[in-house]
Amino acid sequence: MEWEYIKTIEHGFMRNRECIKRMKIIGGWLVKYIDYAGSKGPARHAMIYVPDCEESWDVTKEPIKLEQFVLKKNSNYNERTCRVEVPGGWVVLDGHYLAGKEQSHVSLVYVPDPNHQWEIKEPEKESAI
Repeated sequence: MEWEYIKTIEHGFMRNRECIKRMKIIGGWLVKYIDYAGSKGPARHAMIYVPDCEESWDVTKEPIKLEQFVLKKNSNYNERTCRVEVPGGWVVLDGHYLAGKEQSHVSLVYVPDPNHQWEIKEPEKESAI
């Protein structure tokens, strides 16, 4: 068995990379998230099991999206929560950053949602009167 890359995101001055991989196993998939802090920096990673469902998971049709729905920043701390659509639900990624440093914590959770009904609404902006 081998890990298959399904998404790589490069960003930042140090060329940080976020990679999402999958591996087919009996009864489902293992999904792994890896955050590389620069070319020689440490990696933070997390892995979760996604049960197989009747829906196929073809990542060649359209690119997988990492949808961000929480971003909180202050001078010392950043929090980011994203989701990735998978067959039968979502994998939710939660990452915490210390200001000016690499990611200090990563966790993944599988959220069952067979019909992908979980909508993310943009917060309403107050209008100036």
